[in-house]
Amino acid sequence: ADIIAAELPGVPRVTDPMLCEGTPCRNIPGSEKWENSGTLWEDSARIEAAYRRYCHREVDHKRVWAKQQREERKAKKAAQAAAKQAGVSP
Repeated sequence: ADIIAAELPGVPRVTDPMLCEGTPCRNIPGSEKWENSGTLWEDSARIEAAYRRYCHREVDHKRVWAKQQREERKAKKAAQAAAKQAGVSP
């Protein structure tokens, strides 16, 4: 944090408990016995919430892909309808 703060002199430094270290997932390979499963769930949820709070993507690629898929299906249906209306099988 000190290294990053030195590179951002005009940005105030704030402490957020959501950014504390934790266990994001079970160690694999590891022991079959996992005693701290409650802590694991709490930590992973907190880490995910912190990521969503502080990180974002300029472009949501899942939504872009879904939109492209919808447009392709719509174009395919329109082409099939036009071919059917013209009496040509696709």
